[in-house]
Amino acid sequence: MLFRSLKRYGFIPQLVTYNILIHGLCKSGRGKAAMEFLNELEESGHIPNAITYTTVMTCCFRYRQFEEGLKIFAEMKNKGYTYDVFAYCTVASMLLKTGRRITEANEYLGYIVTSGFSLDTVSFNTIVYLYCKEGQLENAYKLLYEAEKGGLESDKYTHAILIDGLCKTGNFQEAQQQLNRMSMTGFDSNLVAWNSFINGLCKAGHFDHALQTFESMDVKDSVTLP
Repeated sequence: MLFRSLKRYGFIPQLVTYNILIHGLCKSGRGKAAMEFLNELEESGHIPNAITYTTVMTCCFRYRQFEEGLKIFAEMKNKGYTYDVFAYCTVASMLLKTGRRITEANEYLGYIVTSGFSLDTVSFNTIVYLYCKEGQLENAYKLLYEAEKGGLESDKYTHAILIDGLCKTGNFQEAQQQLNRMSMTGFDSNLVAWNSFINGLCKAGHFDHALQTFESMDVKDSVTLP
């Protein structure tokens, strides 16, 4: 490896060099090698920063090395690093993907909402999406209620995510009601949400309902059928 050769010739890598190398290894799926370089970095006297830890943690989660990822997350906390919304969302997402650690994931997501993070609509929608993706519609709606009560406004993407999640779990009646609520709050021409609803109906084989919905719309040009 070029990196090893350079070290033999007296090249002293800096933290940024390790970060670039670790990121490249993680991106190519070589998580074990990335962990080895993280250990080497620490042994060489360098102090990993938040970028280093987050890169390796995300890599561990991506390749389903959940315990290793959580260990790194805890190590960051013990060393006094502060987390951003992305880090918490990453951890919660991976916990939800295990299908067994929903309560723990809820604690992380709940902490984002209650800890004083400056949660914008994009970050909020990410959390709602994570819940819906794993079929946790009840938690998604609970989060929506708490966020709106705190003054955060949902947008057309929030509604589209919820509608998509409802359709994927077969709750088409509730999805229709969500569309109606959307209309009452000023999102009448939200094609993103209509696309989600119609696509959901088609994928479930409810073609007549999908066509009826399509024909009842004022704007059809941007609706895509699967």
